[in-house]
Amino acid sequence: MLKNMFSGLAKVKVSGLNLDRIFTILKKKNIPLKNIKRTTKKEIFFVIQASHLTKVKESLDVPCYNLSVQKYYGMPFILQFFKKRIGLFIGAILFIVTTLIINSFIWKIEIYGIESLTKEQIVQTLSQAGVSVGQGLNTKNIEGIENYLSQQLEQISMVSIIKKGTSIIVNVKEVRVPSIIANLGQQTHLISGFEGVVTQINVVQGTPLIKVGDVIKTGDALIAGYFDNIDGTKTSCIAMGEVFARVWYSSSINFDTNKTEMIRTGNKVENTSMSLFGTNFNIKSVQNPYENFEIENKQKYLFKNNMLPFKINKTFYYETEPILIEQDFEENKNKLINEAMLLAREKMPINLISNKEFTTIEKNGTIYTVSAYIECQMKVDTPKN
Repeated sequence: MLKNMFSGLAKVKVSGLNLDRIFTILKKKNIPLKNIKRTTKKEIFFVIQASHLTKVKESLDVPCYNLSVQKYYGMPFILQFFKKRIGLFIGAILFIVTTLIINSFIWKIEIYGIESLTKEQIVQTLSQAGVSVGQGLNTKNIEGIENYLSQQLEQISMVSIIKKGTSIIVNVKEVRVPSIIANLGQQTHLISGFEGVVTQINVVQGTPLIKVGDVIKTGDALIAGYFDNIDGTKTSCIAMGEVFARVWYSSSINFDTNKTEMIRTGNKVENTSMSLFGTNFNIKSVQNPYENFEIENKQKYLFKNNMLPFKINKTFYYETEPILIEQDFEENKNKLINEAMLLAREKMPINLISNKEFTTIEKNGTIYTVSAYIECQMKVDTPKN
């Protein structure tokens, strides 16, 4: 079997009449046949050694037979196949070798999970451990590299390194320091951003400077950014907490029952001028003799068809005198209350809901003052260094 593979085999198809005679002819030539398969009366397949193919063709070179080679087997033909395609074969081998070499190096470092640390810090520490782009990585050393990162960077509580192709993936979990400890030494106060009366105090960190019921103004300190120690010293911190207060939004409108209006007396004087292309020509000019007056201007074209754009400009001065008119407050009271309340609501933040709304009316001589108040419960603290 091995001898046949190394010498080469050929599968032959013969078609024609009297196919049984083929066996007698080839036996006389000492040509052995293998894997004989007769498909029809006029067609037969068999395998011979490739070295006997010429003899077979010569022996069966008669009009009643048609011979064709279906397939070649064996090492000689495999070698011939690769010999004809030696460039492709070498290229495939080089590609496989190059891929294996490239995959043994690191070409990309991916880092996930960092917060306070930077990518540059991780990359620099990896480089110190012998891991960097363009260098090889033995997967057996990964555990040692993970330990080195944890020892060199105290912010790391857990780290894992995975090699995936030509990349290494570094997953980091940092140590979480409670905000109270992290903020020790820093100082921020909570101050009031509004005027009102304190209704609730929730202190998380710091020292409260007010109590429920205190009246506060904008800018007042509410929670100080320090702790009182037993020895009388103070430790700075960032003030944390919430302060709620009743806050009022208000608006006022004045109404005078004695209203002065200027009324025309019926006396007037008139100035007339003509203009053409922006140039004015006075036709009638009279000095205004009135101390109190109203002005009214009128203008029209001299010609209806505007053949020449002459314009007639007239200015009327009407004499006026003050007349005292008495207004009834009761008739305008509801309108004034609604206007004052509307103005107060416009001052409120959109997300606030009023707890109470009320109005007051004060009289000073002939002037009434209508004031609208809206009471709200809201958070009033704001941080300040």
